[in-house]
Amino acid sequence: MRTIALIARKGGGGKSTLCAHLAVESSQRNRTTIVDIDPQGSLADWWNQRTAPEPTFAMVDVDQLRQQTLALEREGIETLFIDTPPHQDESTEQVVKVSNLVVVPVRPSPLDLRAIGPTVALIARMKTPFVFVLNGGTPGARLNDEAVAILKKHGPLAIARIHNRVDFAGAMIDGRTAGELNSTSKAAVEVSMLWKYVDKQLRKGA
Repeated sequence: MRTIALIARKGGGGKSTLCAHLAVESSQRNRTTIVDIDPQGSLADWWNQRTAPEPTFAMVDVDQLRQQTLALEREGIETLFIDTPPHQDESTEQVVKVSNLVVVPVRPSPLDLRAIGPTVALIARMKTPFVFVLNGGTPGARLNDEAVAILKKHGPLAIARIHNRVDFAGAMIDGRTAGELNSTSKAAVEVSMLWKYVDKQLRKGA
């Protein structure tokens, strides 16, 4: 089973939205489950609004995360996504330990860029592969390219960028994704490209 964690130390980075979208992309090809250990429960709230059967949702006890992820694998789950709290604590460390890849969404803003240090340090300490995703930028803005230059100094950066588009917020209201709302939208194309990149990184580590 491939386990992907979404981690961002700063809140408001679009972590839960990105987790939901990637999980739905994955579920089109693999048996996919999502886990939400963020006390805010945004991903769980989104899933509770869904009518589609995939991805499935699993409740876990972080203190028994290793055993419970193994149990999900025995049940035939192929890909697991874990959404995490914006703060870093022991639960975040446990998630990184069981993950094959950590996705770090970062908005192109000075505050978000300054917050990546502790996240990178934690992931490096656990020796878990990770990738930055530039998330929520304004299309065509110069700040996007400036953020890219900074992020590349700290680690690998996904070639696909996720921009701030109305379809993301609109779809999340009723448990859908941008691709389910409009499969030909720019938002849907961006997510599809990102999932292909993430999937490729996972295959490299297989």
